[in-house]
Amino acid sequence: MKKYFLLILVFTVACTGKNAEPVIEIVPTYTPQITATAVPPTPLPTPTLVPVEYSDAEFLDFPDAVSFRLMDYNINWDSIFPDDDLQNMGYREINRQDEFSRLVNAIQPDIICLQEINPARKPQQIADMLIEITGDENWKAVSERDNVIATRFDFIEGYIFDISNYPPELPQAVSMIDLPDEKFGETDLFAICAHFKAAGTSSDIKTRQRQADVLLNRIGDAMTPGDSIDLPINTPYLLMGDFNVYDTDPAYHLTSMITGDIVDEDRYGGDISPDWDGTDLGDVYPSINNQGLDWDTWRDDGSPYSSGALDRILYTDSILKVINSAILDTTLLTDEAFDKYGLDFGDVLFASELGNYDHLPIVIDFELIAQ
Repeated sequence: MKKYFLLILVFTVACTGKNAEPVIEIVPTYTPQITATAVPPTPLPTPTLVPVEYSDAEFLDFPDAVSFRLMDYNINWDSIFPDDDLQNMGYREINRQDEFSRLVNAIQPDIICLQEINPARKPQQIADMLIEITGDENWKAVSERDNVIATRFDFIEGYIFDISNYPPELPQAVSMIDLPDEKFGETDLFAICAHFKAAGTSSDIKTRQRQADVLLNRIGDAMTPGDSIDLPINTPYLLMGDFNVYDTDPAYHLTSMITGDIVDEDRYGGDISPDWDGTDLGDVYPSINNQGLDWDTWRDDGSPYSSGALDRILYTDSILKVINSAILDTTLLTDEAFDKYGLDFGDVLFASELGNYDHLPIVIDFELIAQ
């Protein structure tokens, strides 16, 4: 007989650096035997630097095609709220209110996926903040755990993943976004904003894989009739967020989500075909300022950890086409770009410290492929 243990969610802080990502742990209610101590990975050799090129940020201009714009950003715990906000997490380190406001107004996204928002916050607080920043009264938001999906468009009710039959594997935010009919016809967009387990112990790696397995199980359910929710056939979807894809472990959870390969099939069912045409999902894999020279979405030059593409945007490429993509680095913009878009040099820096970025904002423009 299989034994299942009740799991509870607790918050802990990973002591891996001055702005290390606090880790939301899954901890069993029984006391496990500690058999090893987690240590940081051996620092990698300094990579060969690519030539520095400055950008006029033309990628922030909207394409002519009928498209919608996505912004994905791990903001570092509650950094976008005032210092005196009573709901700020205890390990909040910096105030990036002004920087976030400038980024949002420069990017002008239609849909935003944020991570590291205090789970105790009401999503309306984020919607109200975006209304104040942009002057657009249409913003609304949904949240789950530390993930928030915000949009200028409307939400369609009734599209929530049911994971009540599984241990609480850190649920992610999901929503059905009502794309404007005048631009996109009857097609709507299913969105998943995810934050995968941080850190590099064997337990962390297994948890990330379990999170991927749960998502794939629920996506498989959504794409087939019956059970909790049913997506209309050929509904495009995005699976996005901070995936914590490190170069120090196999990161198979990313491969699983792209290919539909569920590892623990006894618990979470068989593999799925993640796209409607039976193929893999697309991985946008944007580059810094759309220059094709650097693809890192997280960077801290003073950390023992190497920079990397921790944040990813996966999508149904049988239905969606990427027409523009970039990781925004304001330290590599020209003065002309600062003037045009209202940005400042250090808007993506962590505490204005050159070389320390934490996560960088991602900008993607999608259009629908005619079916």
